[in-house]
This record gives sequence, structure tokens and C-alpha cells, in this order.
Amino acid sequence: MPKKEKNPYTKYLQKELILRDQLAIDRTILANERTLLSYYGTGITLLVSSITLIKFFEFLLIEIAGFCLIPLSLLCMIVGYKRYVTMRSQIFTISTQSHILHAQQDNPTNR
Repeated sequence: MPKKEKNPYTKYLQKELILRDQLAIDRTILANERTLLSYYGTGITLLVSSITLIKFFEFLLIEIAGFCLIPLSLLCMIVGYKRYVTMRSQIFTISTQSHILHAQQDNPTNR
């Protein structure tokens, strides 16, 4: 079985990116930010739900469920942030390498 690469975008490092590719990178950056906000929204919703269960219900089992949701909401936000940072660094690698390649091709005297 072939070894899985950490960054699936490394195959594009040696190629010159055309406008379509640059726009795709921009869309990917925006999608990455939307995903982070979705994780945060889910975490905040879980946190508000847990506070509601703790404050408004007197039944012990429901209060325990509320206390269990607090770490789950924090975990959701932490996982979202880690995924955001990982993807952002992969995107940055491709974007930076593309700009370096363009600069070298535009100015052949720097070789």
C-alpha cells in the first residue's frame, strides 16, 4: 500500500499555477475559514445547550448530560481550530511556492 502524504498538494509545487489555480486557492482559503466558523458555531451551540440543561432542569440525569456537553463543546472548538491551522499551512505552502516559482520565471537573471 502506498504511503499517504501529509500534504496532498505537494504534487503542485513544481508546476506553475495558472489563474484558475490561484482562484481555486482563494476559494479553498475561504472554505477553510467557513469550516472553522462552523466548528465554533457548533461548539457554542453545545455550550449554550449544556448551560440550559444545567440551569433549567432539576432532574439529575439531565444535569449530568449538561455537564458532559461542556467538554464536548470545547473539544469541538479545539478540533476545528487544529484542522484550520493544518489546512492553512498546507495552503500557504502551495501559495508561497507558486509565488517563488513565478518570481524565478519572471526574472531569469536570479538563477
